[in-house]
Formats: sequence, C-alpha cells, structure tokens
Amino acid sequence: MNTIRTIALISCVGLSAFVLADTKTYSAKIDPKATNWSGTINLPQFDPSLGELRSAVLCFSGNVSGTAQVENKQCQPVCVTTKLSAKVTAKDITGATVFSLVPSVTKSDKLYGYDGKTDYKGTSGKTYSNLSASTSGQKSIASKELGNYVGKGNVVFNINAVNQSAASGSCNLASNFQSLAGANICVTYCYNPVPEPTSMAGLAFGAIGLMRRRKRARG
Repeated sequence: MNTIRTIALISCVGLSAFVLADTKTYSAKIDPKATNWSGTINLPQFDPSLGELRSAVLCFSGNVSGTAQVENKQCQPVCVTTKLSAKVTAKDITGATVFSLVPSVTKSDKLYGYDGKTDYKGTSGKTYSNLSASTSGQKSIASKELGNYVGKGNVVFNINAVNQSAASGSCNLASNFQSLAGANICVTYCYNPVPEPTSMAGLAFGAIGLMRRRKRARG
C-alpha cells in the first residue's frame, strides 16, 4: 500500500486554499505455477472513514514462462512456428470478465527432415528454454459500480490461466510444452479526504481575516 498526495486549487469564501486529493493503491498477485489453474485475488475495499471515493482504476498483468519443444517428423524440411502462450482471465464476483490477457512468445525455425529420433534436438528438432512474456491492461471503474469498491471488506477477483501453446508449419509435428503462468492485479483509489481539524480551523481563521480586511477597505 502507498499513499500519494496531489494538490488541487479551489476557492472557498473568497479565499484561495489548497485542498488535498489522496490516492491509495493496493496490489496482490498469484505467483507463476503450472497451467491450467484457477485462483482468487482479494484487494481491500476503500475505507469510507477516509473520505469520499472519487474514482477507482484497476491494473492487471499476466505472465507466461517455460519451455517449448518441437520435432519435424516428416521427410521434407519445414519452417515451424512455436508459440508458448497462456490466456489469463480475471472475473469479478458477478462473473463478468474484467480482464482477459494472452501473454505469448513466438519462435520460428527451419527444421530438416526427421532424423529418426524424437528428442527435440539435432537437425529435425528444437528446444527453446527460459522463454517468458508478459502483458498488462488498465480499466477505470464506472461510477455506477464504485459502490462495490467501498466498505470494510475485500473486492474478490477469480483468476484463471489456461495453456494456449501450439506449434504449426506441418501436419506431422511432435511438440511438448511446459508452461507456467502468473497474474498481478492492483487498484488505485482517488478520494477527497476527511479534512483534519487543524486544516478546518486554519481555513476558518483565514476566511475571517479576509472578511475583516475587506471591511476595513470599504470603511
């Protein structure tokens, strides 16, 4: 969690004053693990005792990593495209899809005719190790949905990661994939904080002083 303050200039009772608009960011993640899996991520709701919630923005990222292997099992050489990929989806408690991302990494190579061994190496095979990719997205929560993000509990997201790895280029290919997928989601709340008593007192004294100066100027 972190707190950031931005300053907006407003006018109150003819007095220019600085009012603070605060933001709070919460994040949580599911570490990479073998696809296919389902899990949940819980993020704290906005605490209404802090002030009035103005907006909420969600950020989501998905990642895939692992190993891809391919073997050309036909006599002729072919150009083979190998893709390590996973579909990472986040849904809210109503079942509506909030995000759907497909991180992937693609490799292409010419593989010669089958050498008689399905070992994913030599002239007819290939092994790609330590592959990784990630992608991310952002979404502003509609004003009519902000109420779901206010309270003393959590906002719950259901996360799914499904393997979508594949190899193409020939009808006679052997392939093997070992894929891991992970997810991260964060929410940033922007709100008008409850004014501190000292701030309210300072604003009131400033307004009184301004009115006295105006009265003397008119006199």
